[in-house]
Parts: sequence; C-alpha cells; structure tokens
Amino acid sequence: MKKILFLALFISVGMNAFAQADLLPYLLKIQGNWVGLTGREEWTKVPDEMVIEGLSFYNVSYEEYGTNELPNEHSVIVYDNDHWVYIATPLEADKSTTFVCTKATSTEWIFENPTHDFPKRITYRFLSEEQLETTIDAGLGSDPKDVKVWKYWKKKI
Repeated sequence: MKKILFLALFISVGMNAFAQADLLPYLLKIQGNWVGLTGREEWTKVPDEMVIEGLSFYNVSYEEYGTNELPNEHSVIVYDNDHWVYIATPLEADKSTTFVCTKATSTEWIFENPTHDFPKRITYRFLSEEQLETTIDAGLGSDPKDVKVWKYWKKKI
C-alpha cells in the first residue's frame, strides 16, 4: 500500500512539474491591455535581461474612480525554483504576498496561498482569446460572498 501511495505522489508531483514548465506558451496570452467595466489590467512580458533568474510578467491593475483611473496593485508572475508564482503588491500594503501556481492548463491558471487572510486563491481563466476572467476567493468551497469576479476584454491602447 505504501508503494502505491508513493507512486501516486511521485506521478502527481511529476505531472505538476511538467505542467509548470509547460505553462509559458499559455502565459504569453496574458500580455496586453485587458479592460473591464470597473478597471483594467496591463500585463507586460519583462525582457529576459531584466530578470535575475527565469522569466516574468509584470502587471499594473487599475481601478476607475469616476473619470479617473488610478493604479491599485502591482503584480508579477515569475518562474522561480521550478514553480510559477504570482506576487501581488497592493499599493496600500507594507509587503508583497506570494501565491504558488497549483493548476495550469491552456485556459486556466490557479495560484494559491492558504496562509494568506484574503484572497487565498487567484484564478485566471480565458473565456476566449479576447476575454479573460479573474477570480479571487477564500479557497476551495468558498462561500459565495467571499468570491469576487472580474471580466476583461483585450483592447489595444
């Protein structure tokens, strides 16, 4: 029984590592300006020579305040120690929060940090090549009041 459990764990870890390494072609789709009803996200691939190790994507999230648009968070997706991580830094925060990629497919990426107060999970899901849905929640089985969803459309600026 222990051998079967070990083999299942080994296969699971191996498949996750394979999925992690293969995420790059799908992450490239996130580049660009994504506009929603209450704000936007602007994702840029960071030039390789500017990254200490691996590869990263930089984002500035904006919220609309009447006729003004103000940045509210900076985030980075970076490949670090064989895992993709999402590092969020809200402008009002004293420190950044790191979320580890726990699921990666061609259309959905899930980043989690079960020790963070809120959110514990960030999901990016492509509904089409031109539409992106972002969800934050309190983890698997979240109460609906703890789920926030934004829809964005890719726009040239």
